[in-house]
Amino acid sequence: MAKSSARSQIVRSQVPPNSDGDGNHIHNQILQSLPPNEREIVFDNLEFVRLSTHQVLHETGDTLKSGYFCDSGMISILSVFSDGKSVEVGLVGKEGFLGLPLIAGFRTAGTRATAQIEGTAFLRGLRQAGGDPASVPYSGSETAAIFANHDHGSDPDCSLQSAS
Repeated sequence: MAKSSARSQIVRSQVPPNSDGDGNHIHNQILQSLPPNEREIVFDNLEFVRLSTHQVLHETGDTLKSGYFCDSGMISILSVFSDGKSVEVGLVGKEGFLGLPLIAGFRTAGTRATAQIEGTAFLRGLRQAGGDPASVPYSGSETAAIFANHDHGSDPDCSLQSAS
């Protein structure tokens, strides 16, 4: 009986967690696709946030400070014209990430991002790096794991998810 109990504990510990350290359930497909050895590194640097409908995450021209792994709800990416009118150019849902320019080294938003549908997200950005743009924690194996392990090619709805 002791052997089966010990075996059962080993099997359970190998199952990737479906929630962060605070118990927030993770639905984001990019985060779920991370290998177990990368999850702890990434999850330790995420902040769970609630998004209300029409909440502006950033405006065109703003200094980008955070990336968002959308967990529920929907984020609209809007191109804003000089007359103030806008057109939706992308959507981010639970399969996506808002903030790709940060990873590429850009600090200025080229679009407006708003919460289209109330939901939640995991925030990652300058808050975790002490506010220094030069030390934004998007580098090395973590970034490779986040994007290399998410197969955009097999998901036809994922073509614009990493836009900002």
